[in-house]
Formats: sequence, structure tokens, C-alpha cells
Amino acid sequence: MHGSARVSPIAAIILIVASVIGGPLATPAAAAVCETSGPGAYTVEVCFTSPTSGSTLVSDETVTVTAIVTGPSTGIAKVRFYLGSEYVLTDYESPYSFTMPTDTFVDGNYTLEAEAAMRDGFVSSRATIPVTLANGVTTPPPAPTGFTPSTGTTPAPGEPFVVSATGDGASGETNADNVASLIENTINPNLFLYLGDVYEEGTYTEFMNWYGQGVRFGAFASITNPTIGNHERSNNAWPGYDFYWGTPDPWFSYDTNGWHFINLNLSKSSEGSNSAQLAWLANDLATNNLECQVAFFHLPVLSVGPQGDNPEFNQIWQMFVDAGVDIVLTGHEHSYQRWSALDRNLNADPDGTTQFVLGGGGHGIQGFTRTDPRLAVGFDTTPAALGALKLELNAAGASYSYVNTSTTVLDSGTIGCGSPDTVAPSVPTNIAAVAASQSQIDVSWSASTDNVGVDAYSIYRDGALAGTVSGATLTFADTGLQPSTTYAYTVEAVDAAGNASGQSSPPVSETTASPPNAITFNPVADSYVDGGTAGSNFGSSAIMRVDGSPIRRSYLRFDVAGVSGAVTSATLRVYSNSSHSAGYEVQQVTDNSWGELSITYSNAPPFGPVLGASGPTTGGSYTDIDVSSYIGGNGTYSFALTALNNTNMSLASRETVNPPELIVAQDTSGNNPPTAGDVTMSTDEDVQGAWTPSV
Repeated sequence: MHGSARVSPIAAIILIVASVIGGPLATPAAAAVCETSGPGAYTVEVCFTSPTSGSTLVSDETVTVTAIVTGPSTGIAKVRFYLGSEYVLTDYESPYSFTMPTDTFVDGNYTLEAEAAMRDGFVSSRATIPVTLANGVTTPPPAPTGFTPSTGTTPAPGEPFVVSATGDGASGETNADNVASLIENTINPNLFLYLGDVYEEGTYTEFMNWYGQGVRFGAFASITNPTIGNHERSNNAWPGYDFYWGTPDPWFSYDTNGWHFINLNLSKSSEGSNSAQLAWLANDLATNNLECQVAFFHLPVLSVGPQGDNPEFNQIWQMFVDAGVDIVLTGHEHSYQRWSALDRNLNADPDGTTQFVLGGGGHGIQGFTRTDPRLAVGFDTTPAALGALKLELNAAGASYSYVNTSTTVLDSGTIGCGSPDTVAPSVPTNIAAVAASQSQIDVSWSASTDNVGVDAYSIYRDGALAGTVSGATLTFADTGLQPSTTYAYTVEAVDAAGNASGQSSPPVSETTASPPNAITFNPVADSYVDGGTAGSNFGSSAIMRVDGSPIRRSYLRFDVAGVSGAVTSATLRVYSNSSHSAGYEVQQVTDNSWGELSITYSNAPPFGPVLGASGPTTGGSYTDIDVSSYIGGNGTYSFALTALNNTNMSLASRETVNPPELIVAQDTSGNNPPTAGDVTMSTDEDVQGAWTPSV
């Protein structure tokens, strides 16, 4: 279908009415100017709603279009805007609206244009309106100058210097805004490093809108040191980047809080052989006198993402290792990757340099395309991998933690620099313990300090080790406890070298709750089944598994007895060995005849309605699911735990110290004890859909 310019139907009706009554009407609002086109199966109508056609634009002007699809399509991917022949901005989410700084363009008469790019590759005809720019600008304004690297704000006495870093986010999308909010509200850094790419082409208009001025990532502008991304690069220049930041040198270094920072322009693989940059780097490394060093740039040296490695940077990597650079921060690949410390030949070496890939700033996630034994940790799923790195810089090293937009710490640890670590962390303070239920007490504390960084915290219950969490975690859920029982807690900090702070003193005591008329049951049978090995049984395993590929489901059976009153609530509690961003669903199983030591994927009973979902799980803690709709009183009940995505989950079985629990609360005031005959079990008609075992 060919494009056709038109005015909106409402405006046409107004004109018809005016001609019929033969007199003037009040001037109507200007009609939206639209363009309709399509590949045949559908059409997309792009309409300018502001500014109005023929407007004179000054200073900052709001530009807005609507894009409406009629007919079946895969949807709109983005809307692109142009001023005459010059590209201006790409908007990835509706409403398609932005602020255009018209005083950065030369005055004159222009055509403002917008087109919709569809997810199937079709690009619509452009809607166009004539506009005039009148700011008194007769020649292209030069980029401001005067950029000075920020050394950040000063941390509170005794606190580490906090640096946050992310890249590949500034796009105006909700996910990018979520990452910026995470940095502001959770990480709260003293210094921020933006690792490149403002979408789609890094124009000043895109910087102004998507990076933001006082908002979005621009909220940290005063404490930010940027680096050039490939999306800012145009003909070996980066005009929008220079205009926004005040023309930084393409490579620069600075010192802050006892650390040396090096920024390189590695926005293109050929920059790895840039003789001017290499000479500058050699001199900078030779003249630096600080032991602790961080380098940051856009393209990674190594990556398991779709863009792959950049061997052109190997010489630079060798220079880093030889000079003792401890940490390298990169972006470009839309994922999180932490590589093992590597030597100058990119072989694993604990005394080498550690590279992070931090492209989860908000403009989507790219899946890994290969494996590499040198990759220590990687996350490539949406939205779990979207987030930012938090570095806590200390005198002889750094603690790192990668935090996603759900504020979950996905990875953490420490990296030393300089002499061997012989200094123990400070003793944890402000220990608190609060009863969360009849079987759980939540323990919290304030962070310890260390010359390198705290690697882990050990939590002791009544003098015995109850659990360990990472150095980035300041809480611990102590589960599997007895009701109405008092426990005493202490906490100890440990660094990566094994130096321990000693336990906090005095112990903090707390008593578990005593819910009235509640009975806790453990399973009489549990197992998981595996579609990959359909004939195997796992009934004696200490773990249960849930996964979507291969299909793995867990089954649990409880015998409920001794309930003497009306059931008021029932809660299924399952202990998670691992953290999971989606969790699992709990479904009703009507057939209780399965055997713990004989159930397999091939003979497992079907499952029925969904009773509830766990939501995100945290490793080392119980998750509670309300199953009150299923439990009617004394009787036998079976459950199936099923996957919500293709990530394997590990749960504790009844063979462990943290077995599953079914907590049944009752009201005995009416003295109407239920019996097994009162329990209504679901019939086969309740099962959702036919079930056929895979073979």
C-alpha cells in the first residue's frame, strides 16, 4: 500500500460543518498530520500531534507522534525522527515524544519527519510537517569545552569509596530508567562510570533526552566519567558525546581515593592499534605511582556474547597486566560477564587482571553464543541481567557486587591490589534478630570494613555456625527452627585471605513465634522427575529440582492428621538452595498413589489447578505459598512444583535439615473437627488439559 498524507477525520468533519452552515466557526485545534502505509497484511498510521504544521520553533520544543497499527502485525520496534535529511532521534517506547533542542540547529525552513520501524522489518512512509527554526543561529554551534574528570564525592568517615558502572542503557526505555533508579536509590555511588552507548546514534538530542539532564543517568552527571561507545561514533568523531560532556579527551586518567583510573577510547576494534593512544597509555602506566588501578572503555577484550572477542586489544591487555592494572570495566555486550583473573596471555592467573562486561544498562539483553572456561560468572536473561556494578574501593583492594533491577545481588566478591592481605575486617555491629514466624528468625547487621573487602559473613546460632552469606549481603534468614524457642546470634566477617574479625559480642537473642492452633507437617514422600531421563527415580535425593528444559518437576505428599477444628489457612514452605528470579508454581495433584522410590517422569501422575506461585526465591531461605484453597482438613495431599522458565532450581527435600513444611492453622472455638471424609479431592475433570508423558 502506498503512503498517503491526510488530515485527521475530526478536522474534516469540522470543515464540512462550516461549509453547511455558511458561517465562520471558532478556529479549531490544528489537525494531526498523518501518513498511512503498510506491507499488505496491516497498515501503520504515523501522525504528528505536536508541533503543529508550519510552526516556528525556538529553544526546546516538544515533538510528539502517534503510531497506530491496523491489522495483524508483530508490533512497532521504534519510531525514528529526522529534521530534513538529518537524523535526530529514535524512540523505542510509546508515547513517542521527546524534546528537541532547536537552538543547536541552524535557523531555516525544514521538514520534520517521523517513520515507524516494525519488528518484521517493514519501515513505514514518513509523516512530515514543515517547520521553521528561528533562534538566531546562523552557523552550526560548536561543542562546549572544559570537561574535567570527576573525582567523585567524599564518603563518610570509615566508609569505602563507592563506584557504580554500567553501559548500553540510555535509550528512554523503562528498563533503562529502572537501572538509573537502582543506581540512585540502592547503590548511591560516590562516582559513576557510564561505559558507552546512547541510543540510537548518540546525537545530542538523544543525549539530552535519553541520557537525561538532571534525570535518568544524567542525574549523576556531576560525578560521572564517561567513555565513548560505538553508538556515539560517526565518521571517527562523536559530536553528540562532545556536545553533552564538554569535549572530553578521547582518553584520560585521574586519581581518586588512592586508586588510579584510566579511560580509553576503544569504541572500535581498530582503536587497539591507535599509535597515539598506545603511546599515551604507555606513558600513563609508567608514570602512575598508585598500586590500585581501574581501566574502563566500551568494547571488551573477551566476550561470550554475539559480538565476540576483540583480539586487536591484546597488546593493551598485556600492558595492563604488566603494569598491575587490577580491574577492567567494559560494556557493548548486553549482558553481565565476570572473567577470571587472567595473565598477559589471557590464561587464568589469580595475580592477573579481572575483566567485567557490564552492558546490562537497560537497552535489552543479548544471550550468550558460546562457552569459555575462563568466564567465572555470567547472566544473559531478561530482566534478571539488567543492572549495575557496585565497587567498594578500599586501601588494598575492592569489593564488587552486581545488583539487578530487583535489587538482587547476582555476583559478589573481592579483588586485592598490592601486598598480601594480613588485616582482618572490623567486627560486625548493630546485630538485630527478629522473629519472622514460628520457624524463622531474620538476622541483620551493619557492614564491616576491610582494607581489601569483606568476602563473607558467618552467622552463628547458639555458638554453632548457622549459615554463611556473601560480603554484599547484610541479612540472613535462619529457618527450620522450633516454635516458642529462644536462640542467640553472633556474626563474623571474613575476607578473601581468610582473615576473620571474630564474632560480634554480646549475642543477640530472639524467640520464634507461637502461632495458636497451628500444626506443622513434613512430607511423607517427595521426589523429582526428569524428562531428560524419563525412566529414572530420584526419591532418595537430598534435593528436588524444577526446570523447563529439560522438564523437571517435583512431587510432595503430606499426611494431615490431628486437625480438630476448621482450617483457617494452610501454607506450603519449601527451602531454596539457589536464588531464582521467577520461582515456580505449585499445582494440585489428585492422585496420591505414587511412590517416593518408584515415581519417574514416565509414570508421574498428572497435576491440576495452580494453587499459587513462589515468586522470586533467595538461596538459603524458605518460600511460603498459600495453599488454603486445597487443604480442607485431615487427609492426604499431594503437590507438584512446576517451572516458570528454563532455569534450573534446586530445592531441599525431606532428606535434609531444611525439609518442606505444610503449616495448617485451625480454629478450634467451634469444636467441629474435620475428618478425612470432609476433604473434597479434585476429580479428573479438574485437571487442566490432557497429559501425556514424554518419551
